[in-house]
Amino acid sequence: MPIPEPLARSVLLELVEKCREFPALLKERSFGQRDFQCLTYGLLNDAVADARNTIREQLSGSPTSSACLGRLEDERSNTEHTESFPPVIGVAIELSVEYVVAVLATLSLQAIFVPLDPTWPPHRFEAVLRDFAARALLFCGAKPPAADLAATCKLISLAPVTLRAGWTAGATHGTRKEFDVRWSSLWRDTPPGAAPRLPRPHTPLVPPGEMYAEAGEILGSRRVAYIMYTSGSTGRPKGVCGTERGILMRCRWMEDAYPYKDAEICCLKTSPCFVDSLAELFSPLLAGVPSLLVPSRAMLDPGGFVQLLAHARVSRLVAVPFLLQAMLQVLRRSSEPTSALPELRLVISSGEALPWDTWHALKAALVPAARVINVYGCTEVAADCSFFDPDRA
Repeated sequence: MPIPEPLARSVLLELVEKCREFPALLKERSFGQRDFQCLTYGLLNDAVADARNTIREQLSGSPTSSACLGRLEDERSNTEHTESFPPVIGVAIELSVEYVVAVLATLSLQAIFVPLDPTWPPHRFEAVLRDFAARALLFCGAKPPAADLAATCKLISLAPVTLRAGWTAGATHGTRKEFDVRWSSLWRDTPPGAAPRLPRPHTPLVPPGEMYAEAGEILGSRRVAYIMYTSGSTGRPKGVCGTERGILMRCRWMEDAYPYKDAEICCLKTSPCFVDSLAELFSPLLAGVPSLLVPSRAMLDPGGFVQLLAHARVSRLVAVPFLLQAMLQVLRRSSEPTSALPELRLVISSGEALPWDTWHALKAALVPAARVINVYGCTEVAADCSFFDPDRA
């Protein structure tokens, strides 16, 4: 199995060259106004470069941090744990364009990102940052989430990102075929220009012999990309070191099992501290598909959320069954339920058990071509390790 190229390189280099003027992220100008702005891949690349420079400059006063960043950026290989473990950078930014930029900037520095909830109390921030000896904590705005964290790590404020105005739902920005977005940039065994060789959905995502690897091998090949904490449902929350391979294999499987089509739009709404946010963020970015950023407050109004999805013509949605059931209540009140979300073609239920009656109700409420699948996993396996599609059973 070939080792994948870094995530940030794939998004910021390969796709920017092909999709520079293509929307990467979409956002309402003002909540509830249905007036959209967009961030193109070119603007995203520029914003990430600015953030990367800010992080590098802020850490330049720390010999340990700057030396580590410089060594990793030069791609020098070393299998010693103390030399090769990448620096850890916390990201205390709510789901937003700035969060996406912060994550990609961290990855492009070959560092590990740790999503943190800005509303956490100071003692929880300190415990997490000390757990992994974080070099820095990224935030957006004038004030850090907790001022007394300065003794724990470097506090770095990132500038707000300016979006481009005037995006219209349904506007034609070109097709993915024109951009020739392929997975060859991620898998070294695929010749340039050749169709990607992807595993079928029923095959193991990782060969049994490669399920486990020595720590030195993982660290030496820079596979650790993020640290995410478990829910703590079985005790004290634990930090899980997630790999780039895990994210890429998850995105690779979805692209093969349910390929993106032209004019698709995804929805980015899951809290960054929840593992489902990884595929929700990276899968569209790596495939050249725009994602609609939905603020957390929109979840409090299921009716407004359904209207937002319809107006933006969202075609794919990842949601927990609780949210899907709330959306069903809205659809049932509509005079023509199947016309409420005419573009929604794939609903991915995750995080909880999906009752059969909910699945049947969704199938009846959505357009006939829509599919509703159930995926499940945990933080330790990059979110998903199993799936069930009743339409294929």
